[in-house]
Amino acid sequence: HEASTSSASPPSIKVLVLIYFVLRVLIVADNMIYSTGLLYLSTSTYSLICPSQIAFNVVFSYFINSQKFTTLIINSTVVLTSSASLLVANEDLDEPCSLSKGKYIVGRLVTLGASALYSLILSLMQLSFEKVLEKEIFVVVLEMQIYTLLVTTCACIIGLFASGEWRGLHEEMKGFHKGEAYYMWTLVWTTIAWQVCSVGAVGLTFSVMSLFNNVLD
Repeated sequence: HEASTSSASPPSIKVLVLIYFVLRVLIVADNMIYSTGLLYLSTSTYSLICPSQIAFNVVFSYFINSQKFTTLIINSTVVLTSSASLLVANEDLDEPCSLSKGKYIVGRLVTLGASALYSLILSLMQLSFEKVLEKEIFVVVLEMQIYTLLVTTCACIIGLFASGEWRGLHEEMKGFHKGEAYYMWTLVWTTIAWQVCSVGAVGLTFSVMSLFNNVLD
């Protein structure tokens, strides 16, 4: 009885803060790495490499989440990563003419690294739900989203002012080809779309598993 009571006790504030902080820092780092890859690659090449994250997710799910391999998982992994394998085999595929060979290779490696990190984040998120945030209600998904976003907001604000890029925001708005109003609406709707996507991703990880989330992604 004592063991069951202790296992049902809620996690401490320190543990929750650590989980939310680490996950969101990893997400911020992953987004920056993805952006670097897209800087050095064309959109088509970038899109072909990103599905490799499912292969990384299979490995992380096996070691971190004790996920057993099934025929469906193996088939999904093979099908979704085949395009990335073909890309690696074809050195001349859609290579940007304006970039050096070295930067093109760096872009591919960086994008692969970002895909691996994203898969690790999903597995760690599933582990947090299963071992620490042991709740059977969807509120825990919103808590994960809200509290981790607080870390992201602080990091972005600090980075914006520390780098001095805030001085160029007005010029960037004025230079938008459809005007400042469209610039603001683009940011607003992009933010809303990403929030819906993020809640869906976290919800799938909570309700099913990180691997299923990655397959749909």
